[in-house]
Amino acid sequence: MAQRWAGIKVEGGKAKLVVITFDDDDSVQVDDDHTINMQNGSDRPSAYKMMYQTVLNYLREHNVDFVAIRGSETNRAGTTLAHLEAAELRGIVIAAASAAVKEVKILKKASMSRTFGKRKVDEYLEDDDFWDKKLDSNGIRKGSREAALLVFAARK
Repeated sequence: MAQRWAGIKVEGGKAKLVVITFDDDDSVQVDDDHTINMQNGSDRPSAYKMMYQTVLNYLREHNVDFVAIRGSETNRAGTTLAHLEAAELRGIVIAAASAAVKEVKILKKASMSRTFGKRKVDEYLEDDDFWDKKLDSNGIRKGSREAALLVFAARK
């Protein structure tokens, strides 16, 4: 039975989603490459509520079975307000995904580099040949590659 996965990377005030179907014959089809922006001009709680509902509806409407989300990580530059607000938004997206699908996996970039393949995540993201082969020329935007890589790493 085919499985439909979504990879989600939250950054700043947006969530990048890539929906991929894995058929029984091991073929891979990119169904959607979409960005959901947080609502501007309103207070944060209202914008979070809107983001929650939008992500929940999106995953249900696209019949997604599983979700892989990039987890929060520390950085060497220190924690800023933007970093904390992105973590808040990530929590909203995780809650919406958990309400919409069978299973949600949270993957950190550092652990993906250790467990997926033999290269670092950034090397995969820059490798056009890897993406051409992996997705059978059903490409996605370069900025959405990490969301797709989350799916491949979660399925491994």
